[in-house]
Amino acid sequence: MATIQTWALQNPHIVDFVSPLIGISMDEEIPAWELAKILYKHHEFMFAYEIVNTGLNDIRVQCSEKASTQLTDHEVLSDLVNVDEKTRQMCLKLKQLEGRLYVQMNAHNKALAIFKELASLGFNDEETLANLASCYKTQVLITHDKERRFFCLIESYILYRQAFECSPQSYWAGINAATLALLSGQFNAAKSYCQQVDDYCSKLALTQTKDYWLSATLAETKLINYLLISESGLDEALLESYRQAVALSDNFTQIASTRKNAKLLLSWEYPLTASLAVDEKQRKQVLEELLKILFTPPIIVFTGHMMDTAEREVPRFPQENEEAVKATLKDFVLKSKAMWGYGSAACGADILFLEVLQQLSFETNIILPYEQQAFIKNSVVRDNAVADKPSWEQRFHNLMDYTQAQIGGHLWNSSIQFLQGSTLYYRYANLVIHGLALIRAKQLGSKLLHLAVWNGEKVKDIGGTFDAIRWWQKDKEPIYYINPLHPETVQTFQMLEPIKEEDWNKPLAETEHGEIILKSIVFTDVAGYSQFTEEQILIFQSEVLKNIAELLEDHPSEPEVKNTWGDALYLIFSDLEYAGNFALALCELIEERNQTGYWAALGLPDPLQIRVALHFGPVFSVYDAILQKKTYAGNHVNNAARIEPITPAGEVYASAGAATFAEVLAIDSFACDYVGRVPLAKNYGVFPLFRVRRCH
Repeated sequence: MATIQTWALQNPHIVDFVSPLIGISMDEEIPAWELAKILYKHHEFMFAYEIVNTGLNDIRVQCSEKASTQLTDHEVLSDLVNVDEKTRQMCLKLKQLEGRLYVQMNAHNKALAIFKELASLGFNDEETLANLASCYKTQVLITHDKERRFFCLIESYILYRQAFECSPQSYWAGINAATLALLSGQFNAAKSYCQQVDDYCSKLALTQTKDYWLSATLAETKLINYLLISESGLDEALLESYRQAVALSDNFTQIASTRKNAKLLLSWEYPLTASLAVDEKQRKQVLEELLKILFTPPIIVFTGHMMDTAEREVPRFPQENEEAVKATLKDFVLKSKAMWGYGSAACGADILFLEVLQQLSFETNIILPYEQQAFIKNSVVRDNAVADKPSWEQRFHNLMDYTQAQIGGHLWNSSIQFLQGSTLYYRYANLVIHGLALIRAKQLGSKLLHLAVWNGEKVKDIGGTFDAIRWWQKDKEPIYYINPLHPETVQTFQMLEPIKEEDWNKPLAETEHGEIILKSIVFTDVAGYSQFTEEQILIFQSEVLKNIAELLEDHPSEPEVKNTWGDALYLIFSDLEYAGNFALALCELIEERNQTGYWAALGLPDPLQIRVALHFGPVFSVYDAILQKKTYAGNHVNNAARIEPITPAGEVYASAGAATFAEVLAIDSFACDYVGRVPLAKNYGVFPLFRVRRCH
């Protein structure tokens, strides 16, 4: 059985990263399943996924050796093969965790397939049934087909009911059974399960008085009873039960989940609304009150001027105003009730903002535009140090230590390298900061506040404070700022002129080396291509590439650069949305022809599996003397190329640059879901990655 040691031996390049993250020595003998669970809890889903697959592969190998034939997970779990019960149960646990990981990565169809397979093999335990029910419940929320939605609603209800009846102490399955029964119009069943859950949880609460989920479940039973029994507009006892639950948790992901369930129950279009005890107006009134109780603090995205140097002739942020600016920043953060902040860490406003968050013990998220030592030299170190005060560099390192001590990924570099003299890297970092804050706000269902330390000058410098403010206006929200020349108050800025469309898709900058520009990059290759026979390679070149060429012809935006070598495809797009949609369309084309047997009929491997990487970042426009045409080069091209080899077959994975810019542009044709930090190919480093999926 795979343990930490065996996994560490197979993955030596990331051991140093994982060990301090989970607080466990790599010398400990614990099963892969336990290690994967710890990483799952830390939201490092791809690390957990890799370990789950390591564990499953070890089980397959061991069982295949005993059976003298190559076995699949399905066969290991079935009754058809002689496998000892301990091994079978470990395989079951790993498959269940694999399904839950797919749920976290929003690969709901894959999760559904896993839990359906487990149920078909006769595993009717609480874990399998409830997770399968949860998959169907998610389908209810994301599908627009009414027949499909009703089918999934009933399936979810039945499975939650079975899970609860299988294990009556699983009150979370019981409350979901009550909820799904209510949503499907089975009001008597909803009352019955709600009462059973309430009775059990009320007894349990006598001994477990500080359990959030227990308290939240009791609150939800009151909400269901309110909908079915109460005839009053506002039920104070109901509201108080939610207040008591919230008081037991500082985990806003938990609270967001409770808020989501409350909104579902109070906003659902019930099939028999006349049978509800309260009308739509009353439900709306209760929902408004519950949203106040189930409040998630806002997130602040920040930008600001650096501290003036001694050489600056016209003051912008004078040293003597430092404490006044910091005091106003602290006052704003406290009044806003925000608990998270996103920004960079240059000397001056950035560091002051981050220090305020640190003093309040709030979460800091720092994005540097490039490698740390170069950034310190260019943007942190100052000669005009103040006596009896730590230097800006020391303050910077203190903030790095504070941020790295937080659980999870809160310290990022938007670029690895930097070309001296190019300010586009700063604009790119501003976009990543903005996008990460938007993504986090969406995950938590919280408000994003835009805050700057800015002197009010509308300069057009790329990558500066006002450049970030200009891009913020896409959110159509107030922009708050503190003028460092008059730092006593917070002012509100409203952009008068909208940013032109070409500015969104074609932000340019000139350097002495030529044009540097933000572009979208797509890299693809085929899994197992190196094992193709000569005949299969010829078929791939003549048939698969022809199909891809036809797809490109049908695509609304022609890529600026197209190149292939072997099975690899390299494309550069000006428009990120076109790039992302092409990447998804390519995966869908390959899979659709797998399903119809098209590729297999040609003699290609069945299934034919493609990996696709999507990236967005600054690249150089260069002339290729060999190809005799314009192309693009730079470390961000390398970055995209290193994502593709570690992308799971059949998937599109995106960099933080692509995912965050998609959020900034409010692209709604596809979504990017965080899967964790992943070591890229060829020891390129550990980077945050996102799974790209179609939005229907």
